[in-house]
Amino acid sequence: MRTFLIVIFLAMAAMPLTILRQQPWPPEAEPPPGYYALAFAPVTWQIDCRDDVAWNGYIVPDFGDYCVPGLLSQATLNAQFPRDFYGVLSSYGPYAMEIMEDRAGVRRGHGVALTTCGMMGFTVWLRIPGEDWRGPFTVVDCGAPAHAFYQVAAMGLAVEIGYETAQAWMPAAPRVDVHIGRRPGAWDGVCLADWWVRSALDWETGYGLLQHNITRTDGTIEAWPPLE
Repeated sequence: MRTFLIVIFLAMAAMPLTILRQQPWPPEAEPPPGYYALAFAPVTWQIDCRDDVAWNGYIVPDFGDYCVPGLLSQATLNAQFPRDFYGVLSSYGPYAMEIMEDRAGVRRGHGVALTTCGMMGFTVWLRIPGEDWRGPFTVVDCGAPAHAFYQVAAMGLAVEIGYETAQAWMPAAPRVDVHIGRRPGAWDGVCLADWWVRSALDWETGYGLLQHNITRTDGTIEAWPPLE
């Protein structure tokens, strides 16, 4: 695959960035959603989502065979988010969040999920702009490692709520304000996707790749990340 120059105009940064990179898409095509993040966390390998390893890119069937350009580092997967941020609101299907609430001992309708796995058990407040704060909620689940890059960089996902909460409130919204901690007073949130690609996104390299593999009891190796 030949090297060519692409220019990605970042809406979030409101400035053009020029990137020289081996790209997995044809030069006449637009880069996949979320690949603006490579301007802030470049990969050092040729992205190939069709081979039999995941470290240089892998396909996520759940998102239309989206090509994630590499494995996220453990620090990225467990990132500590800012205490105030905003992004897209989404929701789980029936019973999924309720199962996690029961496991965590959280009252039904009061559990949420963040894309980071480093903030389980944290208290969360949610607000649609122009409305009052809702909460408190408790973080009872986190995003699958294979999904995190697409969910944050491409979707701009901030938080997911349970089915019961969605029916009583709303199943999705293009923006929700999020506060971590006690009931918010003054709030000064950042765009989570913008913060994440600039401050949290990092790729797994070297020995860390071996740590991501899962050895089954029969001695066989399951590649990371799981795609289901």
